[in-house]
Amino acid sequence: MIENEMQDINILSSEDVLKLMNDKIALLCDVIQKPSVYNRAILNYSNWDINYCLDQYYSNYDQFIKNVGLEDAIVDNIKSISKMNKNFTQKYKLNEKEYECFVCCTDQNIENFLCLSCGHAACRECWNNYISSQLDERNINVMKCLYNGCAMILQDDIILQLISNKNRQNLYKKAITELFVRSNKLLCWCPKPDCTFASRIKCGKIFTIKCNCAGEYCFNCKQDNHEPLSCDLIEKWNKIVKSDLQSSLWIDSNTKKCPNCKSSIEKVGGCVRVHCTLCGIGFCWICNKITNNHYHCNVASGINPLTQNKRNETRFSTYYTKYNDERNTLKTENKYDRILNQLQTKIYFKDYDIMNTAVYILKKCRRLISNSYVFVYFVMRNTDIDIFLLNLKDLEKSVKDLSTCLDHDINCKRYSRIHLLNKYNYCNKRRKVLLDHIKEGFSKNLWTLYD
Repeated sequence: MIENEMQDINILSSEDVLKLMNDKIALLCDVIQKPSVYNRAILNYSNWDINYCLDQYYSNYDQFIKNVGLEDAIVDNIKSISKMNKNFTQKYKLNEKEYECFVCCTDQNIENFLCLSCGHAACRECWNNYISSQLDERNINVMKCLYNGCAMILQDDIILQLISNKNRQNLYKKAITELFVRSNKLLCWCPKPDCTFASRIKCGKIFTIKCNCAGEYCFNCKQDNHEPLSCDLIEKWNKIVKSDLQSSLWIDSNTKKCPNCKSSIEKVGGCVRVHCTLCGIGFCWICNKITNNHYHCNVASGINPLTQNKRNETRFSTYYTKYNDERNTLKTENKYDRILNQLQTKIYFKDYDIMNTAVYILKKCRRLISNSYVFVYFVMRNTDIDIFLLNLKDLEKSVKDLSTCLDHDINCKRYSRIHLLNKYNYCNKRRKVLLDHIKEGFSKNLWTLYD
């Protein structure tokens, strides 16, 4: 388990996640005397909130267990294949050497048959195929006997023994830990492909996570780091970018959100008072306030929709171009990572550490600059935005200087450590100034966002 740089965040390996899950199951097993697979199922349903789980278990047992899907469920106490085979011979008391499998209808040696405590038996291959199919369909929260309608639950030990393929066994372990993380509000996997780390927060706040794979992402929406933008704002921006621009602009210009239920409404003629057919609320089309009698509103000036639409197109084109340029530059600057990997064993560790930090801060600043253009696109112009743009311009200049410095120093045998260190420290300082300005603006209501 490795501590994150940010407060109250831990980065966990897949082994850490598995241990954390088993520790929580063991904690519940001390209170509820049930097998671990049973308690894991009710914890998954309870989003791994032990207090909620215990409260529901003792105060509303029948309904709670029914909701989990464990009514009439019995956990099999057999934990080994040898005992399953012994159970088969004891229950069926066969004199013959062969027996017909009720699943595949083939005669097989009785040594090949496995039976649960419920008395339902099948050959090894059918058990393996059944477990594999349940795994493929992600039915792994509670895995029951293969006999239709039987409520007998298989324990993890026997499931892993029934899966003949080692890779499939690892896939099962991965599947139950993934379900644990998905069901737990304080955990999430890193969204970067092939990364096996997860993050754990200690409270319900939203954090930007710095993973051990060097990636950064938002804990709330599981997308790449999008500070200073909220999850809603970056989602809105991505929607505009991905969808047909003309269609998005038409919707923005010709529809409005109901102030009550937020459904999109198009007004075709008539007075300024609009009635939402979904929730029944009446509101003013001009000022968007809920009202029952509001036929004359002087809040907004009458702007020609065609003129407004043209302005929207121009604004979007301007800020999207700037946003996209920064994103493309960020992609080209990934070359520094490859170069540093090649230089790692050829230069002093101190030099490598300084250059690596410089690259990290450069990329962090690039992302902030590109996202800041999205922020400016959505915010109405005022004097505070003018100050913000000056700070943004200063950050852009310092980032350009740092990039130029890195281009020279990373390909040069001799360079000034102090010079590069000063460059990236100044960049980081300007980055924090920009972020602090945005946070201060939201706390003091300095920013007004376009609908």
